[in-house]
Amino acid sequence: MGLFSRKSKEDNDAEQIGKIMTEMIKADQEGKPKKKIKLNEKLREYVEDYLYFYNRGSILYEMAGEDKTKLDEPMECFQKAIRLNPSYTKAWYRLGYAYYATEQDEKSIEAYEKVIELETKEGKEDFLYASHFCNLITMLEILVKRLNGDLTKWKTDEQYVSKIQEKLDTLRPIFNAVFDPKVFDTDEKIFVGCRENFIRILTDLEPDIARATLYSS
Repeated sequence: MGLFSRKSKEDNDAEQIGKIMTEMIKADQEGKPKKKIKLNEKLREYVEDYLYFYNRGSILYEMAGEDKTKLDEPMECFQKAIRLNPSYTKAWYRLGYAYYATEQDEKSIEAYEKVIELETKEGKEDFLYASHFCNLITMLEILVKRLNGDLTKWKTDEQYVSKIQEKLDTLRPIFNAVFDPKVFDTDEKIFVGCRENFIRILTDLEPDIARATLYSS
């Protein structure tokens, strides 16, 4: 009897999650993030806390828009999700992007490297190449400041030269597909292309779940 009772509860929970998710998708399509916040509170009863905090952080990040002063709470939510589930790569990925948006470059690099470490260990590629690319861009932005905009001197930077070379080697097949090799025939030209087309390239590299602000495990 206990087994059947447990199954019944699981079925009921799944049904409730389905209903809430349907409402959240509708709210997402209608552009109503505040409604999604309320629905996420309902969802908390049925999902693990790390998913609740990830969801809340993602929705708040969306609500912040271009206002970087409103990113503290989303970052705290991603950090809570990570403390509860240190191997949850989606939270690490979102946290890395939030750090990047708030110009916390070193922390951004560390978060993306954690994604790379976890996905390599698990044999996944959901966020792998997007994380390599984000780290390349972040390191280039650091060097732009250090070298007064002259990226032709990137190999003189002892801290990042080997790391940037590693990212270039990893992403080279992707860059060869994105850029015309006859035009982008030097690393420096590739850097310029990457910086000018950051969002377009990142969008191609990210899985759909990277842009979702809804619950998923």
